[in-house]
Amino acid sequence: MALRINRVRAVAANDAGFSDLLAVLPDGAGPCLCCRRHSPDSPALILVADESDDDPRVLCAAVCSMCSTAYPANQLLADWVERLVMRYGGTAVPDHRFERG
Repeated sequence: MALRINRVRAVAANDAGFSDLLAVLPDGAGPCLCCRRHSPDSPALILVADESDDDPRVLCAAVCSMCSTAYPANQLLADWVERLVMRYGGTAVPDHRFERG
């Protein structure tokens, strides 16, 4: 069953749960969604797309501190969701996206 993206949110470094979210990212924070650079520091913002609290699958994207101050969070979320919809042809994300190998 595909993950259906029902909600998106931005979790800032000073928000409760940020460090827990950062710790469970499968490949670490990865490159910044905007500038694609790997920052030596922790990201300032993590964008999260998920279905519900009942489904543990989630898509995340890190945003570096420079880009998070250059763009408002709602714009970053809107642009990211647009990219996801274009990539997957809608809001349903195929199961193979979440396979661990």
